Amino acid sequence: MSKFVALEIGNKVTKIIYGIDKKNDVVIKDYKFIENTDKIFNPDGDLNINEIQPLLKTVFKEMKIRRADCYLTVGGQSGIVRLREMPLVKLKEMKEIVRFEAEQFLPYNIEAFYIDFRVNQIINETEMNDMGESKETGTSIAEVMIVAAPKESVDEQVALVDKLHLNIKRVDYYTDAVYCFFKRHILRENTNTLVVDLGSNGMKLTMFSGKQYFANIFSEVGLEDLYERYSEQNNVTIEEAREKIMLNKADLSTQKTEVADTAESIHSKLNRLREKMQFKTMESHNQNTVDFEIDSKLERIYEPLCYEVSKMMEFFKTRQFGMNVSEIYLIGGGSNLDSFSNYLSYYHNIDVHFVDSKHVGNEVDDFDCHLMVPVVGSLLKGGC
Repeated sequence: MSKFVALEIGNKVTKIIYGIDKKNDVVIKDYKFIENTDKIFNPDGDLNINEIQPLLKTVFKEMKIRRADCYLTVGGQSGIVRLREMPLVKLKEMKEIVRFEAEQFLPYNIEAFYIDFRVNQIINETEMNDMGESKETGTSIAEVMIVAAPKESVDEQVALVDKLHLNIKRVDYYTDAVYCFFKRHILRENTNTLVVDLGSNGMKLTMFSGKQYFANIFSEVGLEDLYERYSEQNNVTIEEAREKIMLNKADLSTQKTEVADTAESIHSKLNRLREKMQFKTMESHNQNTVDFEIDSKLERIYEPLCYEVSKMMEFFKTRQFGMNVSEIYLIGGGSNLDSFSNYLSYYHNIDVHFVDSKHVGNEVDDFDCHLMVPVVGSLLKGGC
């Protein structure tokens, strides 16, 4: 049994989890969200260690954290994730091939990146016999997820962990951390899952085909854009816009309890309408004639977000021979938006879900698991 700290420094919020590792099961004892000051990051985007270290030191003291193993999640749009097929070979040879493949897609010198990888799936090659039937050739190839994270960004955060007197146990990239969390708790065969993580400065979309990672896309449309757009359209301050858009905890709990029933109701109406009108599909949300009550002010700012989600869905459909997204999971700050989950479900005619604290063993009340997915995922790497 060992104590751990899981840490992710976001653009606007730093997330901390403190707990105990019991035989590969994590038990969360405490957690904190810290609103980052304007000085946490320098104008060039570098982490200001002298600003954030005293802040974290104070919080660690409040949480009674002393020496512990640290699991660090880094990410954002600065890293690069690619899938590549390669021969199924021994680890040493695999590392050499991974490095070669990374050199082909990185925008500049590979020495500026840390390279990591995981085998996404093993593919058994087949060939056609004289009868036109396919059979396995006995040769297998590995589909590998290659992750490249800028060394400068990672080294800054590792240096911070060292100054906090924590033992760095593992550094994980955002996409792989999300992959680990969802593979452990959510993903199922024959179910294609899209994870929508709406943060302050952008939206991360991660797509899974069954239990396998498929692709990720970053959109620059984030919560700050929504606040600004709502402010301009309705002549209110940014703070007033934030209060209008974001749910409080009581309303949020009610929304998450009712979202599945709401989505089911919408889909039932759509299905009955299709049968009546003899429509096979409704490819555009503009064709949906079912009433859906949402404040028009919110609809105007949510529609661009749903359009960004559509890009990933279309990409998946074209690359996977017409397969469709089966479900959407909403995580991050977007989980707190008023009516957004229902509107997203209505717009795409797909069930929208939230992750739940039941997915993580914890001893704290009101654990905001949907904001902590990348942090918890870093704890699961190696066991997912």
